[in-house]
Amino acid sequence: MEALELLTSTYYIYPNENYIKLANQLLSTFMAQNTYLDWQIDSNWKNIVNKTILENFPTLNKYLKNFMKMTNKILKDFRNQNYIEAKELALCISDEKYKKYVE
Repeated sequence: MEALELLTSTYYIYPNENYIKLANQLLSTFMAQNTYLDWQIDSNWKNIVNKTILENFPTLNKYLKNFMKMTNKILKDFRNQNYIEAKELALCISDEKYKKYVE
């Protein structure tokens, strides 16, 4: 979940909108499942966890397969040097007084 949170909050890589959308769907699914399980801690906890995972597995499995296929393609493209890193640091400046430092 931490990797998905980092990806969807920083956009360190942004191959296309569908990839980010799928990452957000996965993260939402994991978070919803974890939140539900946090509220279900009791003596029957193992059975509740098993039932929840089995109920959510078809949706989660679909998201994971698609996401991992896309991630694998990105990895292959990166290894083949199809991605180019920026040569200069991109800066966002909201105040004119800092403009002189960039120039």
